[in-house]
Amino acid sequence: MKNKKIVVTILFILLLLSIILFSSQTGTKSESLSDTFAFKIIDKAANILNKDISVSKKLELVKETRFLVRKTAHFTLYFTLGILTFLVLKTNNLQKSFKYSLIFCILFACSDEFHQIFTPGRTARITDVLIDSLGSALGIILIKKLISHKRKKQKFPAKK
Repeated sequence: MKNKKIVVTILFILLLLSIILFSSQTGTKSESLSDTFAFKIIDKAANILNKDISVSKKLELVKETRFLVRKTAHFTLYFTLGILTFLVLKTNNLQKSFKYSLIFCILFACSDEFHQIFTPGRTARITDVLIDSLGSALGIILIKKLISHKRKKQKFPAKK
């Protein structure tokens, strides 16, 4: 059990560092990373669908999907952060664990956006804090429900 907590804590720290590193990228570098990722997805989708799409059309699709790709990345990173935060802060009182995890994730999202004010080509956006907070909240709710369900099953095992 203790080994699991150590692994989760390491993953938690690595994710925090990754988010900070992503936020430290200049606007140009960040956009380029998002566009490269979007291009690869579009390229793979075209291959899977057996569609012959020109590079210029793919680049056009990248521009059209840039916003969605970037916001999905925010949501996904913070969804994962919510889960890991809950597991790191988990106590027997799941409601307290929920509250403290959510507060941490929201404060981290705020600090992450504030940090971007000082990064060239980046801005702080309240919408990103909201997306991050929503991702965290859903991750925390999911893991709390799973743990609650597991505890109930252990407390009241199914009769055979």
